[in-house]
Amino acid sequence: MKSLIRTCVSMILFMAGVAQAQEGDSWNGLKVVTRYAQPIRVENRTIDDGSKLRIYTVEKNDEGILTIASGQIKGWIWASDVVPYDKAIAFYTDEIAFVPNNSAAYHWRGMIWREKGDVDKANADRIMALYVHGIVLLRVNDYAKALADFDGSVALDPKFVLGYNERAWLQATCPDAHFRNGKGAVESATTACELTAWKHPGYLDTLAAAHAEAGSFEQAIAWQLKAIDAARDNPERGDFEARLALYKANKPYRQQ
Repeated sequence: MKSLIRTCVSMILFMAGVAQAQEGDSWNGLKVVTRYAQPIRVENRTIDDGSKLRIYTVEKNDEGILTIASGQIKGWIWASDVVPYDKAIAFYTDEIAFVPNNSAAYHWRGMIWREKGDVDKANADRIMALYVHGIVLLRVNDYAKALADFDGSVALDPKFVLGYNERAWLQATCPDAHFRNGKGAVESATTACELTAWKHPGYLDTLAAAHAEAGSFEQAIAWQLKAIDAARDNPERGDFEARLALYKANKPYRQQ
């Protein structure tokens, strides 16, 4: 459904771009960047695959087909496939609001922040791009690449609690034994709990799962009880209680 909605939105943007061009609005001289990695072409030949951030200047607008140039690169692109440089941050921010796990939007917004000289915001977006990409990879059971993304996120920011928690959860509960690591899970989950002053029920739940994977079921039970207590009205409380029953039976939790 989301992909269908996104396709519809893209078509609307496309038609809006063409309509704007046909109404005679001038693009000439405007600084633009591509929306994501859109290619630049000469006739039907790609001369720039769009993988790098470049700021182009619009030289000509021919009914929605823009001639744009950046240094030695000059070609054409649809008006709907670019966004004014001064509106690019807002464009990708809206994209993230629409699809929170849009790692590409984080990546490109971070590139633009770096171009604008805001290193802190650029790094924050780079970290989030890794994290949300890892979440998406988990959904298709690509555990190796997901783990690499979580590793990368905490390497860039040693206080990135989301990365520690997801890494610990993967290492504690992965259905593929190759990626389980009880000791590593306990270390990462402990860091996540420390960073949140031992008050976040979800991270306490992860710590309990990590101890269960490590075979320390008494510790798992103790931390799971703390997670349940901290959860109170949390909708995940029922899941916490189900996992507590597993630990009392000396069984670790495995994601399905």
